[in-house]
Amino acid sequence: MVSPHTSARRHPFTSLLLLLLIIAICYFVFGVIAVFLTVFFYGGSLTALSFDQMSPDAIRMIQGIVATGAFVVPPLILSWSEQHYKNHYFGRIRNPNVSLVVLTVVILFVFSPFAEWINRVNQGMHFPESLKWIENWMRMKEDGLAELTSKLLIMRSFPDLLINLLVIAIIPAVGEELLFRGGLQSILVRWSGNYHLAVWVSAIIFSAIHVQFFGFLPRMLLGVLFGYIFVWSGSIVFPVLGHFVNNGMAVAAAYFLQKNGRSLDDLDNMQSSSIYAVIASFVFTLLLMLVFRTLSERIKLNSYENE
Repeated sequence: MVSPHTSARRHPFTSLLLLLLIIAICYFVFGVIAVFLTVFFYGGSLTALSFDQMSPDAIRMIQGIVATGAFVVPPLILSWSEQHYKNHYFGRIRNPNVSLVVLTVVILFVFSPFAEWINRVNQGMHFPESLKWIENWMRMKEDGLAELTSKLLIMRSFPDLLINLLVIAIIPAVGEELLFRGGLQSILVRWSGNYHLAVWVSAIIFSAIHVQFFGFLPRMLLGVLFGYIFVWSGSIVFPVLGHFVNNGMAVAAAYFLQKNGRSLDDLDNMQSSSIYAVIASFVFTLLLMLVFRTLSERIKLNSYENE
């Protein structure tokens, strides 16, 4: 590992390459650990592990361990190795402002109808006939991931809900925000000097990495939302909170559907919002983001004056 004392002169491109290297190493190491632990606790063969044959608990274990290794650990190692940019990566973490906490949660709830509408538009997209084979391949991949997600969302008890909140909401919220907003976006800001460019590029990569084309647009817009929240607040705490609220709502909805004897398919068949609700969602999200930016600037100004 490069000494943190030499990191002050590190070029952003070097930081990016180092981050990618750390991700690759951690993904491999934690992947091996996940496989061995899964075989140890749930049985099976090291050479014939298949998600199709795994129990939901085994899938959760692999998902949690691999996600921790691929998303949580790498940006922390990068931040440690670059003490000069430590605050630049994650910002101020202690004592988050309560008003911004509440506003972040409200923004995510208000944004939901618009995100749902964008998702339906994205799902309905079709390729030209000459590219139909690409669309068919993408939909096949999408269906496979949907089956895996449905298996993960099987919850028969309250402990299952808590475990899923950890694996599907908490770990991804912390890890993906540390990596894409704290790590990648911060590097791109240093490199380009343009935080708007950094926010959008990071959001595009964030969405693309999930390899779900027919959910690309809403996930990208969520990434944009989290990116600006991070830039304006100066703290990774708020995008992590927003990410958790977004994922946690889906997990909680799936749990209560099953608790009431309904199928997970009802999540997709729920009545869509009216066009007026969608427009209102979009407009009020923009207004609330402006309020968030203004409030963040005031809080920073007061903080500087009190120092």
